[in-house]
Amino acid sequence: RSCQQRTFLMGNEVYSCMERDKPVVHASNAALLRRLADRGLLKSPAVHAAMLSVDRANYAPTNAYQDAPQPIGHAATISAPHMHAHSLELLAEHLQPGCRALDVGCGSGYLCACMARMVGPTGQVVAIDRVPELVELAHRNLAADGELLSSGTLKVMQGEGWQGFEALAPYDAIHVGAAAAAVPLALQEQLRRGGRMVIPVGTQSQEFLQIDKGLDGTLRTQTLMPVRYVPLVRPAGLEERPGRGLAADSSPDAAQGAPAPPAAASAAAGEAAGGASTATCTGREEDLLAAKVTGMNLSSSKAAPRAV
Repeated sequence: RSCQQRTFLMGNEVYSCMERDKPVVHASNAALLRRLADRGLLKSPAVHAAMLSVDRANYAPTNAYQDAPQPIGHAATISAPHMHAHSLELLAEHLQPGCRALDVGCGSGYLCACMARMVGPTGQVVAIDRVPELVELAHRNLAADGELLSSGTLKVMQGEGWQGFEALAPYDAIHVGAAAAAVPLALQEQLRRGGRMVIPVGTQSQEFLQIDKGLDGTLRTQTLMPVRYVPLVRPAGLEERPGRGLAADSSPDAAQGAPAPPAAASAAAGEAAGGASTATCTGREEDLLAAKVTGMNLSSSKAAPRAV
């Protein structure tokens, strides 16, 4: 059979040869999403509606409807659509109307726009990026794509991803678009009890992790698939605590009851942390069943632009 027909399931993994061939440039955003749905990578109505309402062409300057990363300038890329769909599917139960979410490394603003569509006017999404030019780019893109910024549903600001954004924590959902060698305690502390974080972790090899915070504050980590992202830049003075994560404060009682997730398939542990508790949205105890893809975020084996 032709490669474009080959998609099959093995356990919970979706294996596909689509990344081995040059991805097709689809005629429209809707056509791209139909392709993702046909391959089992886009499942829930809420995720489909959000991605349909946010036209990727407003955020990717070239080949917007190709299922591949695209450069957006400043050594960054917008991730492939299948990775965005995968992340949103994993977070869908935590992006319901009224929820609050954090997008670390927002880049062009595409994914945080989708998240904002999902949480609706009664929810809120906070998006941060450390690169001022990318923050400006996201503001321009989002200002031209509806009322998300003007309504206050979405806030985009410059900041260090390792530190999250404590002022509006806790978050029901956290998405991190870059990888590091250990889990930042600030993100652990900012994840609501019952919430979920997805994050790439590792240095030489990297894994995409799902981190769930229990109602008792403990963290449970699931390794999903291999990926490749560039590092989340570590601010000066941030210390690594073996088995705990990264924090600017080295006091032993910080982030009580929030152990860091284990290293995933490499000697390096990953960089996303969770924590914090009160609620805008109710906690969830059951895992969300979501599509899992095996394709890498970027095709080059060399140091690659940051995917966001």
